[in-house]
Amino acid sequence: MTTRPAHIAMFSIAAHGHVNPSIEVIRELVARGHRVTYAIPPAFAEKVAETGAEPRLWHSTLPTDDDPEAWGTELIDNIEPFLTDALQAEPQLAAAYEGDEPDLVLYDITAYPARVLAHRWGVPIVQLSPNLVAWEGYDEEVGKPLFEPLKQTPRGKVFYDTFARWIAENGMDLSVEDFMGRPDRCLVLIPKALQPNADRVDEKRYTFVGACQGDRAAQGDWRRPADAEKVLLVSLGSSFTKQPAFYRACVEAFGGLPGWHVVLQGRCPATWRSTRGCPSSRSSARPTRSSRTPVRAAARRGWPPAPRWSPYRRPSTSSATPTCSRRWAWPATCR
Repeated sequence: MTTRPAHIAMFSIAAHGHVNPSIEVIRELVARGHRVTYAIPPAFAEKVAETGAEPRLWHSTLPTDDDPEAWGTELIDNIEPFLTDALQAEPQLAAAYEGDEPDLVLYDITAYPARVLAHRWGVPIVQLSPNLVAWEGYDEEVGKPLFEPLKQTPRGKVFYDTFARWIAENGMDLSVEDFMGRPDRCLVLIPKALQPNADRVDEKRYTFVGACQGDRAAQGDWRRPADAEKVLLVSLGSSFTKQPAFYRACVEAFGGLPGWHVVLQGRCPATWRSTRGCPSSRSSARPTRSSRTPVRAAARRGWPPAPRWSPYRRPSTSSATPTCSRRWAWPATCR
């Protein structure tokens, strides 16, 4: 008697920081013989298909990496688009899986419709988190100070009322905060060493699996200069990179120090212009896209290649990778 392969459905948004961290998990599931579908907007269909998973396309209203200013500057500007997108995506995704419901749902932290659909289908669900997760005491230390004032504003009230109504209409007994920031089960795709207050994380809910990296040879290669005693990687991710003052401050602070080599990663041309004239005892411009740009310190447009160290050992390089402008606010605020 033969058994059919399990149907596993992954849900994510079209953003490098939400697709790349888990893409090797998807590739491995396919290699193990599971039938994997992946709900994703068209911009990432090719990347998904390369893993052997079947893209299930849906159309998103979220701003793209090419238009980071569309995310606004306020907290509500950062979170409102995800709910708006989820409300219009849910019927698309329900139709895409009608008659072919999965046995297991995997989902990125921003893929709100996945949690609603898994509840509707009565199947287990596991979150794949590309970033830090909430710890015991997070609500009191971060959540309430950040969100309680928002709830008193007109836009904040509409956001929470709309979100709560959507949850209730789908038969789920969850608060908005728990829906956004407290998954049933979660695989955390960062090393535990990078998790704030790791000793207070509920490991019955969260399992740290570290970075899941495969072959990234196609991205090119980068090796630290032989005479660099210390390397500083400055990366703001793929969207919120138009911060020339921040990049310049990093170069000014480290670029002239003996033994330090500074690598900048970003997309915005203003970033590279802002670093001209900064001190540079270590300098080698090596952008990954477009023409070479004469900047002080090593600069890369796009993504640096995968680091060549184990996430479970202390690396010989130093890295600064602030991916959110609000300290430790990730689980419910920004991407």
